[in-house]
Amino acid sequence: MQLNNSFMACPRPVVPAGPKAAAFSATSLSLVPTHIHSTEAQPRFTATQHDLAEVLLAHAPLPSSVENPEQVKADLFERLSEKLATFVRRGQPVPFYGPSFAFKSPAVGLRSIEEKADAAEKDALIYIAELAKDVQHIYPQGGIFNWFQDGHMFAPFMLGHGEEKTDEYLYDIRRIRNLVSGDQVGNIKLHTSRDFLDAPDLHRMREKFIRTYGQPDLDKVKQKVCDDPRLKADFLGLKKFYEDIYKYLREIGELNISTSALQKEAKATAYQMIQTREAWENLARHQVPEDSIRLSFSLGTVPTKDKLGVYMGTSRIPDRWLTPWHGLLVKDDAEDTNGRCAKEKIFSKFFYANAVGFVPKKDEDGLNYMGFPDSVLDDPAKQEEMLGKIKLLSPGTNMDEVLADYQRPDTEPREPRTIAMA
Repeated sequence: MQLNNSFMACPRPVVPAGPKAAAFSATSLSLVPTHIHSTEAQPRFTATQHDLAEVLLAHAPLPSSVENPEQVKADLFERLSEKLATFVRRGQPVPFYGPSFAFKSPAVGLRSIEEKADAAEKDALIYIAELAKDVQHIYPQGGIFNWFQDGHMFAPFMLGHGEEKTDEYLYDIRRIRNLVSGDQVGNIKLHTSRDFLDAPDLHRMREKFIRTYGQPDLDKVKQKVCDDPRLKADFLGLKKFYEDIYKYLREIGELNISTSALQKEAKATAYQMIQTREAWENLARHQVPEDSIRLSFSLGTVPTKDKLGVYMGTSRIPDRWLTPWHGLLVKDDAEDTNGRCAKEKIFSKFFYANAVGFVPKKDEDGLNYMGFPDSVLDDPAKQEEMLGKIKLLSPGTNMDEVLADYQRPDTEPREPRTIAMA
């Protein structure tokens, strides 16, 4: 389905309040802002658009590798303000978009507790709602945040993720969005491939998707990777990512594969991921207004007026790049035995963790997180020791060293997996 990229002058949907809000599902295909409040011309620069730019840049940190950060930030502020002035003049909501929330990592016990949406995704959606509120606080027309859930098109690259498991994850993301978004639920929209592609099964849907929005010739994709230094760096990062997951699954007995075959499969998968990712990016761009601002969850992204790298959680860690669907959420959920206030007690950061000594728990909404075992709840010194042992994932993490120290969680053995590319 191809949607009109112009703005439509329709009433803003009424979002139920109170208990009904949790059941409200804003999943219609209204990808464009629909609540235009005014079309009268306004001055080219106003305090509103500058304030908007300041709010957005507070959510989009510069990578530490950027040279002359103050100058870069000043130039970006002016360019972003100018772009935002377009929406302010028209009295239109600011349109945002990005891919997100595909599926949970299969590396259970290392990057996830179960292959289900959990408190990490909840934390991310709380953050998105806070960003939406910040925008609306400065600019009453607010913003429309379109998230394109790419699980069905990427599931072949994550071992064991079939259609049913992907559907379950996507459903849970909608449920969590409805729980935590409050009055912003109508402005945070979630879309899947089924909203735009019609095919009798997912295999043929993916073929149609690549043919329509991507480069079907994988050899040309490989050549593009060779020719583009930025894309080559992305490819090498993806290759290592898959090598690490395959090594972990082999370590815990869920994957029977030799080292040479593991490296070969990781390389092949990385190329197909590049192919799929670029096609999905093209699909998303076709469904949103032309001037939409792209949101990226890679904090290695240098912000531009068209693309901002934002945090993906309420805990802001400099240069953190791990997304909630590939990480654990660890909470300092001990009683207030050493004078910490409630806000300081929350240690809700996304960690790649052999979360030493932590145990799976469920929050008030029944979502998994990692917390302290009962045996240390009255022992602040032990708590601090455990928190200090958590290992934050970085691009330079050596998986072989991690696995040498890895303590496999005490869980039931799972079925072996096979690598079966689409």
